[in-house]
Amino acid sequence: MDFMTIKKALLKGGKFVTFEDVFTEIQLIWDNCKTYNIAGSEIYKLAEYMEKLSKRTVQKFRAQMGIQQIQAPSQPSKYSCFHKCFRKGCRKE
Repeated sequence: MDFMTIKKALLKGGKFVTFEDVFTEIQLIWDNCKTYNIAGSEIYKLAEYMEKLSKRTVQKFRAQMGIQQIQAPSQPSKYSCFHKCFRKGCRKE
């Protein structure tokens, strides 16, 4: 998984049903980076840093959107328009 693949899927629509689906794919990037690189290497350390940064960003996003509880991936919710929000900018309903 990589960010360009995630971006293309967001723009195309249909792959991600919830925000959690996207968050899971982003976490997969960091998991893969740490799995396929030597612990302590520069890439591994950068993956750890970016993972922490992205988790903080996701927490802030959840707070701004009023998402109280993590939903199971692919479970429909009022946030299932994620690809529309990505393209046009989100606004809370």
